[in-house]
Amino acid sequence: MLERNIQIELYRVLQNLIAKKFSYNDVEFVGVRFEPTINGRPDLVVEAIDKGKKLSLLVIETKRKVPFVDRKFDPYSKDVIRQASGYAVDLGAPYFATCNGDVLVLFDTFTAGVPLPQRKLKQYKVSFDEEFAKNLLEEVCRLRIGVGKWLELDEAVFDVLKLKEKERKQVYEGLGLLRRMRLQRKEVDVLVETAEKWKPHKKPKKEKRLKIEPSKRLDKWINK
Repeated sequence: MLERNIQIELYRVLQNLIAKKFSYNDVEFVGVRFEPTINGRPDLVVEAIDKGKKLSLLVIETKRKVPFVDRKFDPYSKDVIRQASGYAVDLGAPYFATCNGDVLVLFDTFTAGVPLPQRKLKQYKVSFDEEFAKNLLEEVCRLRIGVGKWLELDEAVFDVLKLKEKERKQVYEGLGLLRRMRLQRKEVDVLVETAEKWKPHKKPKKEKRLKIEPSKRLDKWINK
């Protein structure tokens, strides 16, 4: 599916829903900005009024689906995520998504201390209908007030790779073993570092006593 067609279809289903004065959890959706032909701007921006203030709530960056792995079009690619995140940060949008017409991946824009690709994430199977648009916008509203449920990053990746339950278990076991090995390595590094810093306790030097001739010893005793 061409990128332009993905943009048009997403705009259509979202705008049709919002045109019906759609709102959820006191968030009133007011429109969708559609600017796919302008370089340096996001493809779609969903706007809403929350607590009396109009804001850009969700930025969507679209990429066409290709039959091979290409970081320029993969919704999970760091390049695509970074591009969409940049638009969201510029607009102050709390959420952004990447979409290739088959899957839409939702991210939290502002998560302190968490690398960009590892931020909270949820994945949706795209269907260009009102039900999909409704589920997406309602989920964003629930996440905004902290009652939505994020999909764990590992599970989302497993879904994309289409791993079976047994294969997922094997991956988790492998990751667990790797974590234990890293912890053991860290413990060894600490021991080595401690050993390198440790120095044996130095014994105090004994004072050298000068030898005194017997006659002088007697004089010294008499003069006391």
